[in-house]
Amino acid sequence: MSIMVKTLVYLEEDQRLRLLREAKRQGKTVSQLMREAVNLRVPAPIDRKRGMGIVGLFSGGGDNVSERHHEVLGEIFRKKNPHE
Repeated sequence: MSIMVKTLVYLEEDQRLRLLREAKRQGKTVSQLMREAVNLRVPAPIDRKRGMGIVGLFSGGGDNVSERHHEVLGEIFRKKNPHE
């Protein structure tokens, strides 16, 4: 688990009210919703070296994935992290 750092954020009154209502609706804290929003808008960088560790572990079923693994993994990374 990471260390939490207290952060002050200025919101417009309407934003604050929407956030409070949504937190109550989901049964979460405002802080949880804020962290989720940050993770959606600003995804963490991908450890590409770790991702490359899966290359060659599975059968491609006749496709040429082994020859174009960089392309295939790049497509997967882009779909999961469109903001990168």
